[in-house]
This record gives sequence, structure tokens and C-alpha cells, in this order.
Amino acid sequence: NGMLVSADGSTLVVAESNAGRLTSFEILPDGTLAPSRTWATVEGSAPDGISWDGSGGIWFAEVPGERCVRVQEGGTVLETVELDDGCFSCAAGGDDGGLLFMMRAQWPQVMDPGWEKAGRVMVQRVRPPELPYPGSLAGAAHRAGLCPQLGNRLIRILRAVDRRPGHEHIGTGFSRALNSV
Repeated sequence: NGMLVSADGSTLVVAESNAGRLTSFEILPDGTLAPSRTWATVEGSAPDGISWDGSGGIWFAEVPGERCVRVQEGGTVLETVELDDGCFSCAAGGDDGGLLFMMRAQWPQVMDPGWEKAGRVMVQRVRPPELPYPGSLAGAAHRAGLCPQLGNRLIRILRAVDRRPGHEHIGTGFSRALNSV
């Protein structure tokens, strides 16, 4: 499911929903991966989309648990945002890294082409503005030109979640939000 690379490019982390863990790989100088190791075991969870939190932890979205969870390496839960439907992906952002963007939809109804409700993006402040994350990844991603790519990936996900024609504006609005980070 979700994957991310550390800001320094040295580590790949993969969310394994069925295994209930986040697995990491050292990225070697030639681009190959070292053997895997467990970054965090999250028993009873099914991590899906993931995002660095800007301070060394990871946010993961969870469809069956209807929540987003922030964990540190080793698996200690730092914070949980409870939702009323499944969360498929999340991204920390904003000028100070304190906003959590969450892509949500009701599961398994979202898989029914006749289902009338659409997926939605929710934004919640998860860190007070006066306490920015050290070395905010949002600012680093913006400076590195990564926001447009992330926005395009999220638009594809949104369009897959909401298969009804004419709802592309949902993804476009989210892309604009990410591009303004």
C-alpha cells in the first residue's frame, strides 16, 4: 500500500495492511534496497496510505479502523484522529506541517458503481500553529518541487474513489491546496 522515502533519501518505508506493520529498507548508494526490517508493528491496524509527520514519525490512514494514526519508530502510538468512515490516504502539510489532509470514503460502499456518495478530503489541524514541526517536510517538499507530483497522485486516488463523471473538481481543489503549501 503506501510508501514513502525519508527526506535524506536513505530509507524507504512501506505500509503493509495485511501484516499490520510499517516495513523499512535502507536505500543503498546504487539504488538497490538492503534487507527489510520492521519500522513499526501496529497490531490490530491495517495501515494504508502513509506520510512523514515532519518530526520523525509517520501518519498512516486506516480504512477498517476509520482513523489516522501517528506512530514513532518502534510502534508507539503518538496520536489518533478518529473518523466516521474509512481513511485511504493522508498527508501532513501546511506552512508549519501541522495540517493533516485525509482522503475518506465509506467502505465497502465506495466500490459500488451505483453508490451515490462521493469520497471526500478532510483537513484537520493536528499541531498548533505556534508549534511548527522541526524541519517541516511540507516546506522541504515545496522547495524540492514535490507538491505537484503528490497532488497528481492524490487526484488519481480521488478519481478512483469517486468513479462518477463530473466530480474531478474534488481532486483539483485538493491539488490546489497542496500546491499552496
